[in-house]
Amino acid sequence: MPTLDNLTVCDTNYDGFAYFDLSQQNPIIQAANTISPLTIRYYTSQSNAMNQLFPIVGITNYLNQSNPQTIWVVASDPSTGCMVIGSFDLIVNLPINVTGQNNLLTLCDEALPNNQFTTFDLTVMNNQILGTSTGTVAYYTTFANAQAQTNAIANPTAFTNTAAAVQTLWAVVTSAQGCKSITTLTIRVAPLPTPKTDP
Repeated sequence: MPTLDNLTVCDTNYDGFAYFDLSQQNPIIQAANTISPLTIRYYTSQSNAMNQLFPIVGITNYLNQSNPQTIWVVASDPSTGCMVIGSFDLIVNLPINVTGQNNLLTLCDEALPNNQFTTFDLTVMNNQILGTSTGTVAYYTTFANAQAQTNAIANPTAFTNTAAAVQTLWAVVTSAQGCKSITTLTIRVAPLPTPKTDP
């Protein structure tokens, strides 16, 4: 039985549960052995694995029962019944929770006339978006680009709004484990006052 790496996925709804494809381990186990094909089965406990009781059904779409969870695997020679047991962990990494954020960045128009365009340093919002978490933030002008992670704003420290007055941007937040979440950032240009010149 080779040393098996843990299987790690990112959560999508912050509950610590996700679906795993346990069969990813099959070719690794098979490659470490000259007997082919091996019979490979997965179990939720060491006792079940040793006694070959209650193997996991549906190994390509297995929902973890805890986080982390240890999975036991048995590889056996179908002709002799000789077997070996190994284990690995299922780990669900949580993305940074950005739900319910109300991110707003307001600047005054730079000069008259009030055309409601100005240059923003979007990175001043990074700490608010990340909160106490460690990660990175990339900004996009469309939700589609944020989902595909293409065409990020090249220079977020000097972004001029492309829609007058109020514009919605999308921020892709990546955790230290590589899990991603998306939130919005509203940027607003407030007009300068225009006092009467002949009061």
